[in-house]
Amino acid sequence: MLLSGMWISVILISLPPHIDTSCSAPQNILDQAREIDKEHSKLTTTKDGVLVDNRGPNFSRFANDCLNDFFKRDEEKYNEKQKHLIFSAVSKTYFYSRDKNLLKEYKTYLNTSGNEYPPGKKYIQENLVQFRGRELTGRKIISSDGSLTDFTEQNVILIISSPYCENSKDLKQWISRELPNISTNIIWAVRRPIGMSIDEFQMNRDYTNYSLLLNSSDWDDIGVWDTPTVLHVQNGKVIRQQVGNLPETKKYLKEYEEFQVAN
Repeated sequence: MLLSGMWISVILISLPPHIDTSCSAPQNILDQAREIDKEHSKLTTTKDGVLVDNRGPNFSRFANDCLNDFFKRDEEKYNEKQKHLIFSAVSKTYFYSRDKNLLKEYKTYLNTSGNEYPPGKKYIQENLVQFRGRELTGRKIISSDGSLTDFTEQNVILIISSPYCENSKDLKQWISRELPNISTNIIWAVRRPIGMSIDEFQMNRDYTNYSLLLNSSDWDDIGVWDTPTVLHVQNGKVIRQQVGNLPETKKYLKEYEEFQVAN
């Protein structure tokens, strides 16, 4: 009986994993992407109290270790279904990582591998940000009036928000009413929705008095992008993050205003 039990244990331990991690074929690549989404969907909190969506860094590693490597060495020709599987893995990975290098590698792959896929090319065009004929890199913010700046503010409150989010609108009204000394200096920013062009942002009246935050993959110290998210930024880096229209968020903003008035 003991031998039988030992034999069963050996069999169980030697079973292959349910996910093929070889990055050698479209289906197992998409399976891995789905598994990352599933396993890391729970938000965690750092010692500084910042909420972090771990899918971002995990998908960034996946892009580098799996997808980009696949694009460089793969020589197979695929049918339309398989091309769509690759595209699905790329789009899911980019959604969380916002890794522009991934899109560049995918673009090269589509152009040179013989596996051209028009929806993939359209997706790339929509997501590699262009402004006045050049690709934008780094931490950039563009205001609704069209002015583009590198974000290097020394001491500012930046709030990731949305004109369509009720909690964001409620917080904005509260700040205008309760914190008049800083309300006009706060930057209300929208993380660029996938596929939204700069022209579309500027023409949409809903975004009046909002700024468009570009290249979110370069804002690697923002742990989560829920709206509203209050960011205290010094020298272009996030030093404090408060998520949600909550009492602790308002408490921090009041303390920030008191400090600004006193100094």
